[in-house]
Amino acid sequence: MAVSALVDTPGAANANVYVTLAFADQYFADRLNTDAWTGDDNKKKALIQATRDIDALTFTGYKYYTGNDAEGNPLQALEFPRRYNASSSVEYLATGLIIPVKIKMATCEQALYLLKQAAQSSDFGDSDKIKEFSRGGVSVTFKDSSGFRDLERRRIAPAAEAHLREYMQMGNGVKLVR
Repeated sequence: MAVSALVDTPGAANANVYVTLAFADQYFADRLNTDAWTGDDNKKKALIQATRDIDALTFTGYKYYTGNDAEGNPLQALEFPRRYNASSSVEYLATGLIIPVKIKMATCEQALYLLKQAAQSSDFGDSDKIKEFSRGGVSVTFKDSSGFRDLERRRIAPAAEAHLREYMQMGNGVKLVR
């Protein structure tokens, strides 16, 4: 099956990545430990999945283009570009909306993280936390009780999370009162 074309147009209804393959290749040209960044098809798949992983997070503000078209499809496929309040200005170039550079960098880091996980042939990113694993009846035992939380938290690469932090909504918005 052919890999989908990368569509990085900010705010587009058919966008599926935040960065082009050329941007990612340039980003990794001057970075250490990028041996897993090989094979154009794998790179494209990793960039698409990295964008999906990032879009699964909760961010402050709201999409620049909100609402749906006549067929019920979202006007803006991806979470960025965003507005942070009703009167906030959105970053513009002469050509229109842009994706923040830190979001692009986070996408690259997450894509590399995914490729490294695939290269390790591991079902779990933190397999050192797993004590036992069986397939038939699906039984996983962690070395300590924090194992599952660590696996869930590690869904996003630490390097990607560092770039995303300023855009993320911290907490769940619930205020606890005694």
